Amino acid sequence: MKEINRKEFLKLVSESKFYKLYHEQLMSENDFMLTPLLGTDSHQYGWRIQYELKTKTNDKLHIQFTSTLTFEYIFKTAKLTILLTDYTSLLKDNCYHIHHLNTDQKKIVDISADVAYKELFSQINNEKTLLHVARKELNNDLDRALCWRCTQYQYGGGYYKNGIYIPKWKKCIKGYWSDQCIVR
Repeated sequence: MKEINRKEFLKLVSESKFYKLYHEQLMSENDFMLTPLLGTDSHQYGWRIQYELKTKTNDKLHIQFTSTLTFEYIFKTAKLTILLTDYTSLLKDNCYHIHHLNTDQKKIVDISADVAYKELFSQINNEKTLLHVARKELNNDLDRALCWRCTQYQYGGGYYKNGIYIPKWKKCIKGYWSDQCIVR
């Protein structure tokens, strides 16, 4: 049994190969959650720290969940356990993946029956539907738009400054896309 303090635990984590491997993906180098592990008698038996990871998504609406990298040290075993919890499949497959990095074991957790996740998915799907409708309307408007119609101009120039003629100019400062173009 090897008890270590907070500073020793953080040093052990930062020197681990998996911390170094995922370092570039950390949302922040500051811990997301650092907690002492306490037993039922409130006696500390270890440490846990979690970091949020940036995850890649190919979802066009950019709805994304962060994954977590968890380090646990149990005094009794004197081992550092490292888990990667990947939430990128929540919406698509109604599950998340836990990868035990020390042993390379993987576990899939099905959350399709979980009420809290169902409420979250319902809210997300409603927002996705609203975004799809808004994008479709925008794309339809742009598909019909053939030209830019200017409704307000700013004018300038037409004078000499230090012996140099500044030609007249006008620029459009307000307008809209239209499918009816005025030919001049």
